[in-house]
Formats: sequence, C-alpha cells, structure tokens
Amino acid sequence: MSNLLRLLKNAFSLLTTELVNAVIGVVFTAFLVRHLSVSDFGIYTTITVFLAFGSLFADLGMSQVIVRDIAQERDSGRVVLPNAVLIALSLATLAWGGLILLTAVFYPGRVQGLLLVAGAALLFKAVAQLSAATVRAFERMEILAAINSGVSIVSSALGILLLEMGRGLSAQVGLIVVSAAVTALLLSVIVHFRFVRFSLTFRAAVSRRILCETLPIAILLGCNTVLMKSDLVILSKMQTMAAVGIYGASVKIIDFLGIFTASALGAMLPFMAARWSQSSPSALRNYQQALRLFIVLGMAVTVGVFMLSGDIVALVFGASYQATALPLRILIWALFFNFLSGPVGLFLLVSRERLFHVIPYALGVTVLSVALNLFLIPRYGYIGASGVRVISSALLFAIKVRIMGYFLERRPPWLQIVVRPMIAAAVMGLLIFLMWDLSLLLIVPVGALTYLIVLLGLGEFRAEEYKFLQPCFALVCE
Repeated sequence: MSNLLRLLKNAFSLLTTELVNAVIGVVFTAFLVRHLSVSDFGIYTTITVFLAFGSLFADLGMSQVIVRDIAQERDSGRVVLPNAVLIALSLATLAWGGLILLTAVFYPGRVQGLLLVAGAALLFKAVAQLSAATVRAFERMEILAAINSGVSIVSSALGILLLEMGRGLSAQVGLIVVSAAVTALLLSVIVHFRFVRFSLTFRAAVSRRILCETLPIAILLGCNTVLMKSDLVILSKMQTMAAVGIYGASVKIIDFLGIFTASALGAMLPFMAARWSQSSPSALRNYQQALRLFIVLGMAVTVGVFMLSGDIVALVFGASYQATALPLRILIWALFFNFLSGPVGLFLLVSRERLFHVIPYALGVTVLSVALNLFLIPRYGYIGASGVRVISSALLFAIKVRIMGYFLERRPPWLQIVVRPMIAAAVMGLLIFLMWDLSLLLIVPVGALTYLIVLLGLGEFRAEEYKFLQPCFALVCE
C-alpha cells in the first residue's frame, strides 16, 4: 500500500507540474501568436526545434541511466553524476557550435543570430536535466514539481509582459536562456545539498561505462526526436513559415495531451528500476495494469479531440488559426497509437536486455518517416506531415508489441481490453455530435462523465487489472 501511495504521489506531482507547464505554455503560445507575426512565430518554433535536437545530443540518454542506476544503488550517484555532468557540458558545447554552423548554411541572417544566443541554453539544460534525473531517482518528484512550475510561471509572466511592452522575438529568445539558467541553478544546488554531493572528479572508466550504457538509449531517443521534429524542419525549408506556425500549433496541443502518460511513466521508472531485479514477473504484471489504464484514457482523448478539434483550436489560438483543426484531427491518431503502446519503453530501459534489438526497427521507421516527409510535404504541406506521423506511430506500435512478446508468457488480450473503451467512446462521440452547438465547457465534462458511466455499466472496472486500486477505494469509503 505504501508503494502504491508513493507511486501515485510521484505521478500526481509530475502530472501537476506538466499540467501547469502545459497550460501556461498554451496560454503563452496564445499570446505569442497574437503579438508576433505568423512568420515570427514560425521562426520561434524552428528555434525551439533546434534546441530540442541540441538538448538530445547533450544528454544522450544519460538522464535515464542516472535515474535507473541511482534508483538501484543510491551511493553510485557520487561517482556517476559528476562524470555525467562533465560529459553533458562537453556535448552541449559541441551541439551549440553545430547549431551555429548548421544555421549558417541553411538559415543565414536573422535565424542564425537568434540561435547563436539561444544555444547558450543548451549548457544550462544539460545541467538541469541530470540534476532533475537525480531527484527523480530518489523519488522526490514534488521538488521537481515546485521548481519547474515556479520557473515556468515566472518566465511566462515575464514573456507576456515583454510582449505587451512591444518587445518581440529577440526578447523571447533571451528569456529561453535565462529560464534555463535559473532552473539549472536551483536544481543543482538542491541536489548538491540534499542528495548527491557534487565534486569535479573525472574518472575515465566511469565515463566510458556511462557512454556505453547510454549508446542504445541515445540512438532510440535520437530516432524519436527525428520522428517528432524532422517534419517541422522540413516544413520550414519546403513550405512557408506560416505553414510551420499552423502545424506547430497542432503539435503543441498533441504534446499537451501526451503529458498524462509521460507523468505516469516518469513516476514508474525509478519505482520499477529499483524492483526489476527483485521481481521481474511482478513488474510485468504492472505493465498489463498500466496498459489497460492507458487504453481507457487514450480512447476517450482520441475521440474527444477528433470531434472537438475546431472548437479547441478556436479557444486556444483564435480564429486566425482555424486551419490548425485539420492537422489536429489527423495527429490525434498518432497519439492514440502511443496510448496503445503502454509503458513498453520503460521495461526495455529497466531490463537492459532488449534495447539493442529495438534499434534496427527504430532506425527503419525513422528513415521511412523522413523519406515520406520529403516526398509528401512538398505536395501536401502540413497535411502530408500529419499523415506521416500517424503511419510512423502505427509502425512503432506494431514493433513495441512484437518486442514486448519477448518478456510476456502470453500476449495481452487486445480485443478484451479494447472493446469496452471502444463502445464507451462511440457513445461519447455520438453525444458530442448531438451537443455540437453547445459550449465546449459543457460538452467536455458531460462527455467525460458519459464515458465513465458507460465503462462502469459494461463492467470495465471489475477487470483483474484494476485490483491494485482496491486499497484506494477502501480508503475513500472509510
């Protein structure tokens, strides 16, 4: 019971900070699109995409290794963390220089100058990521929630103030750097004084081990980043910056919806890493429990967003972004396949056994995705990019199901798991259609309540996988 409560507390902390950051991000984006031109918003989106690539290169999956290793052996942090930070800072410096060279070739002029400034954030992000990973390994997600939410609120408020004062794109890029620096400072100080004493001790053997263990993770994260960001880069070169802005707005909504599963997985990683070697069968039972919850949530989100995409876009971005509704209707199905996959990546990471087996599949899907984008984006713009994301997500889902078969004695009963949420989602979709002319603030709660009632009526929550929640129900009843 104590383990369950701790897991729920950590998941709630991560979800809270992600929701706060996402809501603030959506609000801040709404101010950006109203104060910046569509072209400037496209440049801002392009810069954030390049920073995402740079952060990936600087981290190389070391954050996941830090969480796994320190969760399994707390004392290892004294050796692992300092070496990881030194490696990350070196890689971040290289990434910064690489971005400058890249933009000098493909984006000379204003974009190059802005990225020169924004690239400094990579150094701070490298330190912040590894410090946050240490806090996660000690399962103190409430600390991360407080710091990340606080910095996000303050930086967004400053950003909005700058926009109202007439300060445009350059001020927002500077704010990215300042926010990253503040986050890195706060997290590193807390880690040093409460969890792991930091010392500038470089050990070649430890660094080599870190790099070897992060290699498969880095490759997989690289594939994921290319899958999630390459379409925006290709759009920025083959279409207008206005197209990037429209497509980027729909991607931001999808990213917001993905925080629910990301928060659950973030809480499960240190919990499962510490227990995998002790009881792998128990961990696999937890996989099936989580899978069922992901599917129930994913079915409702997919149908709801598909039906209400126009209203959602109008509420968040305004009438000038109505074109965003169509790519959003397509992209939501890519998110649906991610929900169906469940926490497969989590078990690959903590088990360490099958990571290299996944790499050929991931590389194949990534190459196919880039090729399809290069072929379809010049012809169909952001609609083509949306379709490619759905195809890629479906292929990755099939690969994850195949890989998970190596761990499970029998495959999950997919039809049994999916049929009740499908029926409930169909009823909810019909109700939304009948309520089409009403306010979104009324349709959403009524639709969600209808979905839950139908699931209860169909007996969904009497399934074996929900027994782990019975102690929570007992506490509520008492």
